[in-house]
Amino acid sequence: MRFNLGWVWATVFLVFGGYIVLTADTLPVGPLATHFDFAGKPNGFQSKPVYLLFFILMNVGINALFLTLFRWIDRLPESLVNIAHKDYWFSTPERKAEAFKRLRKVLCLSGIFLNGIFLICHQMVVQANNPGFFLRVPTNGLLGIVGAVTLLFLFVIFRMVKPPAGETR
Repeated sequence: MRFNLGWVWATVFLVFGGYIVLTADTLPVGPLATHFDFAGKPNGFQSKPVYLLFFILMNVGINALFLTLFRWIDRLPESLVNIAHKDYWFSTPERKAEAFKRLRKVLCLSGIFLNGIFLICHQMVVQANNPGFFLRVPTNGLLGIVGAVTLLFLFVIFRMVKPPAGETR
């Protein structure tokens, strides 16, 4: 059985949407702390409707952009495709097909990563505005998770677009 990153991406997106729906009513009506400094202290505020609308539209918009690129990336002109070692990847039709396959995986991983980041950001907003919320994670722990996952994400992405060892043009 093959592992399909697209289904993981869709699942994380749906989990994000479900979590927003489940936690929206726990947020107070007044101004919400929605931006935080490096110490995790709130330093920016929005009304609840503006926050929910902005956050949901931003997430849906980014996912729609990634999905559009996922579907149509092989139809873009080569000049619009930016990939490391482009001369290697676009030197033969087989390599070009492999490059697009890898770029689709990068888009799936990017979607998973960003939806996870959105989940963490929303959790920080919920925690900051609802002290009695049942699920509490230390803010420094959440920021540490974001940093560690970001480094892992970048490492994996750079490995994915690297040509196989020993192969040249």
